[in-house]
Amino acid sequence: MSSHLRLIALLLAVGASICIANNDVLAQTPTMVGGRAGLYSDNENAFIGGEFLAPIVRRLYFNPNVEYVFVDNGKAATFNLDFHYDFALGGRAFTWAGAGLGFVYRNPEGPVGSDTDPAANILFGLGYSMDGWIPYFQAKVIASDDSDFAIAGGVRFPLE
Repeated sequence: MSSHLRLIALLLAVGASICIANNDVLAQTPTMVGGRAGLYSDNENAFIGGEFLAPIVRRLYFNPNVEYVFVDNGKAATFNLDFHYDFALGGRAFTWAGAGLGFVYRNPEGPVGSDTDPAANILFGLGYSMDGWIPYFQAKVIASDDSDFAIAGGVRFPLE
């Protein structure tokens, strides 16, 4: 395992442990898991992903996630340590804005080796709470050596 992947795994484990430990005092939203699918605008590559969502303080969330990007002639994935703040829209609807640190992994077929680049994420989303589960849409800017824009739809479920 590369040093970048070890660092990502360590940061995910520490962040998840802190959020799970604090979840007892944060009754507004349970810790959640979810899945997403979408499209990266550069080369119109589709992706699927998984996520973890945990409250830190009122309306502020830790949202680590991973996305596998379907590319021709190789492999690609992103590993993200995102945070976002929710804004109530009234009723069960809400929106969020956030940012985070990401790592973009590329491994093309052929003689060229793999590459992992750091990235800064800026994200905006819109969700709707439906009796314990949350369908949502999200837009994300990935600023890196090869910047990109992604649009996704997903669903989150309580971990409990």
